[in-house]
Amino acid sequence: MQAFVEENIRLYRVSYPVITGAAIFCGNQVRGGDGAVALNVAFFEPEYRAAARSALGIGDDLQVVYVVEGSAAWIAGLEPGDEIVAVSGRPIGTDAHAAEIVRDAFRAGSASNPVLLAVRRRNVVIEFVVEPERACAFDLNLVDSDEINAFADGTSINVTRGMLRFVSDDELAVIVAHELAHNAYGHVRKQLQNQAGGAMAGLLVDLLAAAAGVNTGGAFSRAGGQAGALTYAKDFEAEADYVALYMLAASDMPIDKAPYFWRRMATIAPGQIGYGTTHPTSPERFVAMERTIAEIDAKRVAGEPLIPTLAPE
Repeated sequence: MQAFVEENIRLYRVSYPVITGAAIFCGNQVRGGDGAVALNVAFFEPEYRAAARSALGIGDDLQVVYVVEGSAAWIAGLEPGDEIVAVSGRPIGTDAHAAEIVRDAFRAGSASNPVLLAVRRRNVVIEFVVEPERACAFDLNLVDSDEINAFADGTSINVTRGMLRFVSDDELAVIVAHELAHNAYGHVRKQLQNQAGGAMAGLLVDLLAAAAGVNTGGAFSRAGGQAGALTYAKDFEAEADYVALYMLAASDMPIDKAPYFWRRMATIAPGQIGYGTTHPTSPERFVAMERTIAEIDAKRVAGEPLIPTLAPE
């Protein structure tokens, strides 16, 4: 349990500078971000709550357990151990909704619409004004799986515990930026549309076959859907690689090691990538990313904005 909490904090710590630094690439898919992780025992399943109290020191009140250095919460002065008791004068309670109330207040907030927090620190209640910063509006999820994998679903970025153990912090930032690019540029939605279009084309063949007295069992619908899902899949992956490097650069994260990380992934965990079918081959990917890094470096030298030539959704 403690390892799971620590891994969640690590995912948030590494991801937060990316989702805020890359907000300019997320179009209108943005919201307020605070940079703090807060939990209470209601966060845990009932069978783990006693252990959370004894091993982690987490109680009924919503407790700050981590603050990202340089974030809005850090600038405001929040510290680990602070217990949040009210937001904008509204008591948040101690149930499972407490974290949601605080989360929603920050997401709706901004520098011009700050959030007032009442916090208990060493038995004294004090107030903090936090000015949320712009962040890409996609949730971060740690998936309880040993598989080395990460994926975007259009609304969230999902990273397995196996992947977290496999990568360094810089490599984790590369993964988060890649999946963030998939979401920001609508790749998941576009793939679903392609899949639906392929399935409809296949359905037409099934219906024609049925009219001729041949029962295909929906084989052409399934095949069409699969073919549609693969349409432009490589292009989406190449685009995500390209945009991710710009996102990392805008977040002041290192970009030069990214091509080597994807090469390592292709070597050690090829089953999680599907090279040649849905992704560019490793040499193609390496060369393209090296070209993008040179493009970004040239823009830096010229003092040009670090903006990709693609527009977000």
